[in-house]
Amino acid sequence: MKTKLNAIDRLVIPRLLPEKTGIMDGIIKKEIIEIVGIKSEEFGEYDFKEEEGGRLTWDPKKVAVEKEFELSNAQIKLLQQAVDIRNKGEDIIMMELDTCLKIQKLELKESKGDG
Repeated sequence: MKTKLNAIDRLVIPRLLPEKTGIMDGIIKKEIIEIVGIKSEEFGEYDFKEEEGGRLTWDPKKVAVEKEFELSNAQIKLLQQAVDIRNKGEDIIMMELDTCLKIQKLELKESKGDG
């Protein structure tokens, strides 16, 4: 499924995924990060700067621009499970809220040949 994500979504998604995982989910997690993770060559595009103490800053207008990404059903399911776990534990911080809501709304692709 194609989904539009802004730079904040792309920073939040890796944080949402569980640190500990099984092998299969670990592979899916790695794929998600490879697809949506921000690449070093994009730092200038968003005016990312690391402040003293390691705090990251950016241009708010530039990070709001969305890009389109293709995610598989397995990747969407893992993201939605991660959001559900964080939600049940009331462990979602405000910076993550919009991304979590966006993930909850993702719909799975209809699979062909599944009887």
